Amino acid sequence: MVSIDSTPATGSVSRAAAPAAAPPSARLDGVGEALDTEYRTLQRRAHIGRAHWAILGLSVLLTLSAWQACGAFVHDRAADRFERQRARAVDMVQARVSRYEDVLRFAAGMVNSHGSRVSRAQWHDFVVSLDLLERYPGSGALSLATAVPAEGMERFVAEQRGSVPGFVVHPRIDQPLHLPLTHVEPAPQNASAIGLDLLYEENRRRTILASRDDGELRITVPLSLMLGNTLKPGVIFMAPLYRGTPDTVERRRASFSGLVTLPFLVSELVQGGLARELRQVSLSILDGEATVHDELQPDAPSHDPDPVFSERTVLALHGRRWLIDVRTDLDFRAEAGLHTPRVVLLVGLGLNGALLLVFSTMSGANRRALAFAARTAEASHDHLASLKRSNQELESFAHVVSHDLKTPLRGIGDLIEYLGEDLQETLQTQDLPADISRNLQRLDTQQRRMTELIDGILGFSALGREQMAVQSLDTGEVLRAVAADFALDEGRFTVRGPLPVFDTQPVRFRQVMHNLVGNALKHHDDPANLRIEVEVAQVPGGWSFAVSDNGPGIHPRFHASVFEVFKKLRSKDEVEGSGVGLSIVQRSVELLGGHVRLASAPGEGARFTVFWPEAGATLSDGVAVSDGGLAPLAEAA
Repeated sequence: MVSIDSTPATGSVSRAAAPAAAPPSARLDGVGEALDTEYRTLQRRAHIGRAHWAILGLSVLLTLSAWQACGAFVHDRAADRFERQRARAVDMVQARVSRYEDVLRFAAGMVNSHGSRVSRAQWHDFVVSLDLLERYPGSGALSLATAVPAEGMERFVAEQRGSVPGFVVHPRIDQPLHLPLTHVEPAPQNASAIGLDLLYEENRRRTILASRDDGELRITVPLSLMLGNTLKPGVIFMAPLYRGTPDTVERRRASFSGLVTLPFLVSELVQGGLARELRQVSLSILDGEATVHDELQPDAPSHDPDPVFSERTVLALHGRRWLIDVRTDLDFRAEAGLHTPRVVLLVGLGLNGALLLVFSTMSGANRRALAFAARTAEASHDHLASLKRSNQELESFAHVVSHDLKTPLRGIGDLIEYLGEDLQETLQTQDLPADISRNLQRLDTQQRRMTELIDGILGFSALGREQMAVQSLDTGEVLRAVAADFALDEGRFTVRGPLPVFDTQPVRFRQVMHNLVGNALKHHDDPANLRIEVEVAQVPGGWSFAVSDNGPGIHPRFHASVFEVFKKLRSKDEVEGSGVGLSIVQRSVELLGGHVRLASAPGEGARFTVFWPEAGATLSDGVAVSDGGLAPLAEAA
């Protein structure tokens, strides 16, 4: 049993522990110092400690971070998918209208090439060559209308009756200009349209006259068009015809010879361009207050009353402004994976609940052990041995639980690796967001940090509970091993002064030196130029080990806080680690009756001076560590 002499003059470490008085409240008369230590340890463990709350807090933080990262990833991926489908739908409408525009331009060119003298047979052959019904879904009859002044109407009708007996212009309107249809194809099902005066209706007349005056193709306001025996919403596309190439409004009006018109149903246009079953968005098209096309009815297939995304786009088309309202449907919602962040959150919170239950179980078990210790404080040494066995079982239970806590984290790490392998080819061959790879890396980093924190916390919490034997320590051998562990090459690690051999707890000494050297290496901005020097000196009651480096240094206001658990002066993204290394150093030294002092300033490196109490020290030849190994001090100086 190792005890620490509290006498300040020596601070020595002895092999036998002196009996200590038990706490009065416990009435542990006749119980040795070992029982007192175990009793105080159980008191600390009777409640969930700060280290356990820190683990829970970090676990919750990791869960929330994963939830937010997953939510952002799912949302961004869904937003990108919607934007692609929205743009595709809008472009499709514009592209389909452009195809109808080509038909009109072809027809106008054909009429102009015949000097406005196109026979019905020529018009029939031209329309047949276009194959309207198959290649232009939703289109009606391609028609040719002739501009006729009111004073020339009788002569015009007589001319038309030469080829179409019974030709009549209808309905009768009192206008200075008439625009009757003379050529309509396909003819059989549209025979009643022959002679229809397109200027009979006010809205249509305004569109026609505007097209005549500016020479541009125009689309009418939404109209009810007959398809078979059913009226459906549609529009008429028209192109003006002129004699010659007039370049002013007056000349266009004087040389205006007629129109080429093509009615079409917008619903058939949309369906022909992008079938409803091939997309996961629904759209409606409005022209002012009039609905041109509508897929947003509540009874429509896959209608989503609360769409994930929606956007309105204004499309200017040949004198009209169509408002295209695009919304996601139920199929989009199902494939977007919007429930995934919720699943991640619930699973993470479930793991945190399990972790809390484990800690509560551990603390409850320790409370029961504490009560048992209080009840048996005046019992014999057999009762004391039983209590020690119970505590050892609890320690074993804690290690098993810590192993089980890291098992889900290892599973998460494996899943992250599998996801990275599964998505590697997709990320290289498809235009997916670059955030996918970055988010996977962030998840992997968080998983590794959580594992390091659990290891560090469990290591720190174990300090003072282990019963370590006092053995002979060869400080030269330990420093040689530390240099080898960190692969410190020539000139980067030097030891000056005598290297004693004395009795203490070698494991703690190795742990302290390893943490101090590792801390200097980890925080150095340029490890290749790292210089570490260990100065050894004998002082009253023990030995002084000063570990100095040429790193960035520490501001004096942080000298106390660097020894706190989880305290890191630099961002976790800049320096890896659990933040408990220096806490372990301070705790290990103080358990043996020593202390640690820090001297540092920004830009001047750091110097950690450790006072290590000793008992019966002897000296070996002084050596220094250089060239990656140990050499005599005289050569290293």
